[in-house]
Amino acid sequence: MQAHNRTHQHKVALTGIDAMFSGADVELLQRGLATAGRPDLQELVAQLRQSAQYKDSAWYQLSTPGYKPSYKKLFASAIAGHDAADKLLKALPTIKLSQPQLTAMTNAAANARMAFDDFYQPKINKRESSRDSVFAEMTRLLVRGKGQRIIIWAHDAHVARHGVAPEDKGNGGGTGAFLERMFPGQYFVLATATAGGTFAATT
Repeated sequence: MQAHNRTHQHKVALTGIDAMFSGADVELLQRGLATAGRPDLQELVAQLRQSAQYKDSAWYQLSTPGYKPSYKKLFASAIAGHDAADKLLKALPTIKLSQPQLTAMTNAAANARMAFDDFYQPKINKRESSRDSVFAEMTRLLVRGKGQRIIIWAHDAHVARHGVAPEDKGNGGGTGAFLERMFPGQYFVLATATAGGTFAATT
């Protein structure tokens, strides 16, 4: 991919569209805004970092036997993190940044905000968050330029245009369903495959 990008005008990038962890996004924001001369933004980044660390730590420990998170604290921290990311998104256009910098900072703040969506939606909007809708929103961030294309590698349940679990009323369909609404007539499923193995994301 790097060799291709060195010799071609149209670059290829590899990225993720999941929103489980937000620590890396906060680090990018912290570095990118370190010289912005805006103490108010540093306060928002500090809150975002605190919320991200708390939530990421909880996710890492969920597979630990006997671990019992304080959901009251987790919800409060996540809401504060979501609000901080939202305020950062609104403030970023007011900072003097190059277009690539602004795009990177905007994507990082949006990703960080979406990482708190599974707590924000039930608490504020009284509805379940949909992981597939978050996938689609993150995809939309990546194809804002004219003529840009994206290939998504995901489980069949995610690329599907319809939800695979009829009893799951809160999901609204696979990622494909949300992408079809965002990009009418422009979403295509190229292939499906099956796989097996021993890798597990949890212990």
